[in-house]
Amino acid sequence: LEWPPYSPDLNPYDYFLWGYIKDNCYSGNPEIVPDLIAEIKKVVNNIKDNILKKVFTSFRKRIEFCTDSNGVHFE
Repeated sequence: LEWPPYSPDLNPYDYFLWGYIKDNCYSGNPEIVPDLIAEIKKVVNNIKDNILKKVFTSFRKRIEFCTDSNGVHFE
């Protein structure tokens, strides 16, 4: 079975951002869409530089591993 050319493991949004937003947005339990949008903006604007540096470092290693393995599926 061939692995599809698209991999969420190599998409920065799927790799980090969506999970981070979900984990940090719903604690306030927004009930209406405008409140949810405001909460998402707040969470994104408050991502600390040190978190982004760790994400970029880890993501770069993941890309290098994928390149070194010729794109073969890995965990």
